[in-house]
Amino acid sequence: MTIKDIAIKAKVSTGTVDRVIHDRGGVSKEKKKIINDLIKKNNFKINSVASALAKNKQYKIATLMPGYDDDDMFWESPFLGVKKASSEIKGFGFNIINYSYSQTDVQTYLSSFEKLIKEEPNGIVLVPAFNNKTKNILKRLEIAKIPYFFLNINLKGFNNLSFIGQDSFKSGYLAAKLLHTCLGDNPQILTIKIASHLKNHAILERIKGFDGYFIDNQEESSSLNVIFKSIKSKKLISDKLNYTIESNPKINGIFVPSGRVGLITNLINKKNQKNFKVIGYDTTPNNLKCLKKNKITFLISQKSFNQGYDSIIHMSDFLSKNIVPKKKIFSPIEIVTKENLEFVNIYKQEFEKSYYSN
Repeated sequence: MTIKDIAIKAKVSTGTVDRVIHDRGGVSKEKKKIINDLIKKNNFKINSVASALAKNKQYKIATLMPGYDDDDMFWESPFLGVKKASSEIKGFGFNIINYSYSQTDVQTYLSSFEKLIKEEPNGIVLVPAFNNKTKNILKRLEIAKIPYFFLNINLKGFNNLSFIGQDSFKSGYLAAKLLHTCLGDNPQILTIKIASHLKNHAILERIKGFDGYFIDNQEESSSLNVIFKSIKSKKLISDKLNYTIESNPKINGIFVPSGRVGLITNLINKKNQKNFKVIGYDTTPNNLKCLKKNKITFLISQKSFNQGYDSIIHMSDFLSKNIVPKKKIFSPIEIVTKENLEFVNIYKQEFEKSYYSN
């Protein structure tokens, strides 16, 4: 229902309806009651975004997210989600400014934030990193009274308006349940960790959830943990990984609590690629290739494209309509297999084609 529809039903002009909606007076009590009753009955909601545009109200939203490259494509997905949302609301008085940083270089994080803050944004979508530095950043935002969301990574004890991302503990719990279902009693599981990732709150929660499943269900399992210092030396990883597998022939399951599962499986020698059940995270191009080749059994997707999209939409709704979002907006925990991967990321793929073709 539009303002024009209400005006026709109330037998008044659209200007009269507009005055009632914005409480500007000049309308009789009788007519005001008729209009308000129609608004309530038809669940009419004013398009605050369009209204803001009409008043030449402009909003600026800034994002601060990790960059991506050929070795780590994960962050391309939420970035494209941000770009899709940006394209939809640009015409309604919103300007979205994106900044990136390297997850291994704190100076890029701080430098990008300084550029961001100079733009004087009305709201910020932030993927937090380098916790000690983040504390100082958030203090400055709170002093400036700039609302902010956490995207993908949730830190506790801060005044973020909302967190948009997956319930990492539950996703780890699900990963354990899937492996246990596939492997049966007393599974022999190898968990592969990257040291730099162990500072990531989401990955730590996945590991807690994975271990928590076997504790809660009092299931016996044998777990072997391998930690790699970094992912830079593929040969060192390959040598240690294959030695571990050869030295522990009863291993029948592999858990990688990060998006590096494709890289890991590609470093397993052919002679060691027995019938493992392998589970990891994120539908990056390399991971999907490994899924197709049966090197990976399950991928758990967190709908990262949707996370980026939703963060901008919810922030725009808050700024223009004063709609306060839920404190935690959880994205789906999606199980991806070789059989259903063609249906994964459909909206992202559609937008990706148009974005890169332009």
